[in-house]
Amino acid sequence: MAMLLRANPLRAVARAPIRQQVRALHIENTVDNAIPAGSGRSTAFKLRFIAYGTVGTLLPYIAAYISFQKAAAA
Repeated sequence: MAMLLRANPLRAVARAPIRQQVRALHIENTVDNAIPAGSGRSTAFKLRFIAYGTVGTLLPYIAAYISFQKAAAA
């Protein structure tokens, strides 16, 4: 029974340690590289961003309103 409780079995295969791969990440954080569209078209980006946020916020309320209208008509 003592052989079954050993932390390291006698017949264990010696394995070489696994080397972890080195990963490198390079980010250039400059003024013109902060947003994908660049800083030249900032007005268009602002308008699109505001439209995206507005539609994303109002869409659940519009869907609920339509759902309530359908339920009231039935």
